[in-house]
Amino acid sequence: MSAEFNKVVLVTGGTRGIGFGAARVLLKAGWSVAVTGTSHQSIEQACRELDSLGRVHGVAFRVEDREAWAPALDEIEKTLGPITALMANAGVAIRNKAGQSIAIIDEEFDAAWQMTMDINVLGAALAFSHVARRIVARSSRGAFVAISSIAGRIGSKRASSQYTASKAALIGLVRQQAHELGARGIRVNAICPGMIRTDQTKGVQLTAGTGPEIALGRIGEPEEIGEVVNFLLSDKASYVNGAIVNVDGGWMPV
Repeated sequence: MSAEFNKVVLVTGGTRGIGFGAARVLLKAGWSVAVTGTSHQSIEQACRELDSLGRVHGVAFRVEDREAWAPALDEIEKTLGPITALMANAGVAIRNKAGQSIAIIDEEFDAAWQMTMDINVLGAALAFSHVARRIVARSSRGAFVAISSIAGRIGSKRASSQYTASKAALIGLVRQQAHELGARGIRVNAICPGMIRTDQTKGVQLTAGTGPEIALGRIGEPEEIGEVVNFLLSDKASYVNGAIVNVDGGWMPV
C-alpha cells in the first residue's frame, strides 16, 4: 500500500467470527484496526487478544444507533488517526429458541425481520455514510468492503427470508455506492462468504447429501475472508470497484 494512504481501518462486528479473523489479518498486514462490538466485555476481550499484533482500539456501540456513530468515530480517530478504510461486517442471523431459522409464517417473523434489517442493512449504510463523510471532507480517498453472503445471491435452505433479503440488500447498496462514492475516490466492493467456521456453523457436517456442496470439501476459515478483505482495501486492488466477490470454496459456480 502506498505511503500516502493512511492505514486505519474500521471493522464493525470485529470481536468474533469473520470480523475478528479479518482484524487479525489486517493487523499483521500493517493496518491500525478499530473494532466495534455491542458490549464493553467483548471489546476488551478482543483487544486483549489482538493487542500483540499491532495498533488496535475498540468501541462498544450498536451499528444501527444513528446517534452513536459520530462520537464513536471521534474516539477512534483521536486514538488511531483518520479512518480511510471500512469493513462493514456487523450482522445477525436470528434463530428461535430451538436454534432454527425463523420462517416467514412464524409469529416471531416481524420482530426478526426488523432487527435483521436494522443491523445488517441500516448498520452498514450508516457505516458507509459516516465514514465516507469524513474521507470526503478531508479530500482523501478510501476503500470500503461490505460482508454479504452467498445466501444473498442464491438463497439457502439454511437461511431465513430476513437474512437472505438483508444480504441481497447489501449487494445492491455496494453496487450503488460504487457509483456514488467511486466518483469521490472511495472504492466500494462486497464479499459473499460461503460456509465459514464461526459460532453459527458449529455442528455443520459436510457429509454427501446432508451438507452444502463445496468443491474444496471443507469449511472456510475467517482469516481466509480476511485475506480477501486486505486485498480489496489495498492499493493492489486500485481498479476494483463495485465487485461482488464469492469466497465460498466452490459452493457456487462462477
